[in-house]
Amino acid sequence: MFKSLVGDDGAGVGFGAVAVAVAVFGTVIAMFIVLILMAYGWDHFMRAWTIGDSSIDVNITMWPSKLMIPMAFAMLMVRLTIQLVGYMRLVAYPDAVHIGIPELETVEKAAEEEIKAGLAGDTEGVVLPTVDPKKGA
Repeated sequence: MFKSLVGDDGAGVGFGAVAVAVAVFGTVIAMFIVLILMAYGWDHFMRAWTIGDSSIDVNITMWPSKLMIPMAFAMLMVRLTIQLVGYMRLVAYPDAVHIGIPELETVEKAAEEEIKAGLAGDTEGVVLPTVDPKKGA
């Protein structure tokens, strides 16, 4: 029963009803926190823009760097929105392909991908040495 709720695929990772519900809850909480941080970052930028904030000794304008904070949080909010839509899609269609959500990769799968890719950027892969049983070792 628990396996069907969690959606365990044998490797300990999966997206069942409970896992999707927890992921949606966590994403909504993260969006709320990012929204608050983005609002305060925007207020800080507007204050710097209004007073013409600059460094004291060299007179370099500081407001462009303070604009980066709400812009970065806005991009994170876009990412979280895509993630939330991806999870809601899994609620509606549980067997759908996972799009827009983070995937957990097992150690075995990561090792297999590294072997396929090869060492030090070799795109042709690694040829593992084999022993011909007729010739011996």
